[in-house]
Amino acid sequence: MASLTPSPQSVEDTFRNHLLSMTLGVAQTQLLSVAAELGIADLVKDGPRSIEALATELRDYAKFMGSVWLHQTWPHLPESVRTGGSAFEALFGQPVFTYMQSHPGEAAEFNAAMSAITRQESVVLQAVFDFSTTQYLVDVGGGLGLLLATLLRAYPSLHGILLELPRMAEGASAVLEPEVAEGRCQIIAGDFLASVPAGGDVYILKRVLMDHDDAQARALLRNIREAMHPNGRVLIAEPDLASQYGTSFDMLLLVVSGTSSRIRTEAEMWELFTSAGLTLTRSLAAPPTLRLVEGTPS
Repeated sequence: MASLTPSPQSVEDTFRNHLLSMTLGVAQTQLLSVAAELGIADLVKDGPRSIEALATELRDYAKFMGSVWLHQTWPHLPESVRTGGSAFEALFGQPVFTYMQSHPGEAAEFNAAMSAITRQESVVLQAVFDFSTTQYLVDVGGGLGLLLATLLRAYPSLHGILLELPRMAEGASAVLEPEVAEGRCQIIAGDFLASVPAGGDVYILKRVLMDHDDAQARALLRNIREAMHPNGRVLIAEPDLASQYGTSFDMLLLVVSGTSSRIRTEAEMWELFTSAGLTLTRSLAAPPTLRLVEGTPS
């Protein structure tokens, strides 16, 4: 009688199955998007905690990743790989953030997705980095202020500054209103490539540096180096290239923005820090999505 016990997969079979699964990645993205759009998770939100997490934290991000305009861009990835240019810009005739300015619906979808992922990552960053000794935290390019608000509420003695472009800074007022009223927070509208607020002892950039080329990133880090407290630190939080999410997200940056946007390796980050007058002191995994890189004045 033949054995019903399955034979173990060979390394070759395992690798082949992984490749086949990768070819269906777009289907997985669309399934998540459909589930989010239909609110399926909401229907079972009183069930196990994992379902609640999907209902409250994954929905907006999944909807964004499955959006029509983003889906239309992916088939042009080979062009980006060949040329290093933005497939999005070639398809739509303008950079993605210019496109957002004239498409408020897509912009709202993007901001909701970033807010959803920030809620998750704010908790993770608290677990990885101790902010209890920080007096003044400057969130550079901090969007609507969700990360800063989370940290201010977790550390009652902490004071913070949010630096953002005027349009985003205006939206952050509602999120940070209690902390602003208490005198623990300032919202500053400005361009971080021109200058950053002085005197902070920790400057944090979450998913910011990856959106800028080396010249812009160097200028930003130099601005921080000049503005920071002598014993200050800069924290760069970006997707972890060591994870499957990080490598996939790097491909998303390529197809949307070309090679001007990318997640840097630790060696590339070290060179960038050095050129800006900073020393890379440590690199910490912040699973499941992030890696936190710390720098101090040289």
